[in-house]
Amino acid sequence: MLNDIVTFISENRLTLLIPVLLLNMVFLFGAGVKKQSIPWLGLVFSALALAGFLLDALVASIRAQAFFALPFVFFASALILVSLIINIVLYIVFSGRFSQRIKLIEAVPSNIESNIYAYLNKQSKVILFTDQFYDIFEDLVTKKKNWFEGITKLACNNQGMTMKEFRKFLKTEEEMQFTLDLLLVNNQTMKLELSKQKAMIGDKLAGFILINQKLTLSEVFRDGVVADYKKRLYAYFDLLEESLAYFDFDKKRYVLTKAMARLLNAKETEITTAAFEKMIVPEDLKALEKRQTSDQLSQIHYRMITINGQEWFEENSQTIEGRLFMAIHRHDFTKVKMNFKGYPELLSDCNGYLDKNLDFGLAFVSINDLPKINDILGSDGSDLVVIKYFTKLNESSLNGKIKVYRISKMEYGIIIDRL
Repeated sequence: MLNDIVTFISENRLTLLIPVLLLNMVFLFGAGVKKQSIPWLGLVFSALALAGFLLDALVASIRAQAFFALPFVFFASALILVSLIINIVLYIVFSGRFSQRIKLIEAVPSNIESNIYAYLNKQSKVILFTDQFYDIFEDLVTKKKNWFEGITKLACNNQGMTMKEFRKFLKTEEEMQFTLDLLLVNNQTMKLELSKQKAMIGDKLAGFILINQKLTLSEVFRDGVVADYKKRLYAYFDLLEESLAYFDFDKKRYVLTKAMARLLNAKETEITTAAFEKMIVPEDLKALEKRQTSDQLSQIHYRMITINGQEWFEENSQTIEGRLFMAIHRHDFTKVKMNFKGYPELLSDCNGYLDKNLDFGLAFVSINDLPKINDILGSDGSDLVVIKYFTKLNESSLNGKIKVYRISKMEYGIIIDRL
């Protein structure tokens, strides 16, 4: 019977062994996917099986050899079959463990407010550490699976333990809270407040989870949420098609909308603090010293060098829950500008008072430094100086009786009503 089997294999080596080899590779790949790492045992046997097949198929001298009165193809076929069986077993084992992990993860409430460090099976054996746990040892070990090499000493509830003793400790109670003190290889200490809790699927126990009680999911996913929020914020600002900028305190950079980048002739939409301040008119840099860090909204104004020349910008800053927020936009002076009437209106109003036989005062004011102020601060800046001057004049003694008329760039007429 053995001779019949050998003869059958010899006559059908290609049509028989190639499909078995391919099936072997499929189970090897599947085992690797489920294990999420290389199944070395299956890989070694698969390599030996493939080598035996190639030797039998390509090397005639080896194919003709007989061992224990059996041709080489018999041993090659046996090795391929053993490799297939091993990979099938590995696939079944790793699939079971993978399914167990998935069920355990699905059993954890989605709204849990804790940082999960590990998943344990029903026997309280750790089956999966999470990335949050591995992050503790990120700079201490080269491979995640060697995380224990980053620990010099371990104490649980102030009692020194070996790693083996700690694993036994996890099996002592179904649910418990404990403190884990770690002395790391870099001589830093870490205190973890941990809790072992059940993970249930209906009324059935799926396993356990090990969580850090001090961290919340909002902290775990904070970086991702912040990054996503910044993208949405920038997209929203950009859709406004306005010259806007804000300061990203995490990156220590100013983020400009495309309209702002064009206005400032900036090549990038993210620039450093030094690059941004270079665009501010040097005389106005002192305004930055007036930034407030209180929770009250503060505003400062300064000029920036744009493609249109010098333009005024307003910076708003406010501290909310200990975090400073700062945004910059082009200032709209139309809200504070006075629409001064001209010389014809001055004559008309004077005639009106005279026709009605009303008392009024008429004065002319010349602001000699206004052209120089205009050259330095721009027309908007000089207008603000004029507005501030006449506002203070009115508030000082005239109590709202003043009417101002622009006669020329430097001269203004004033009617003082109801003397």
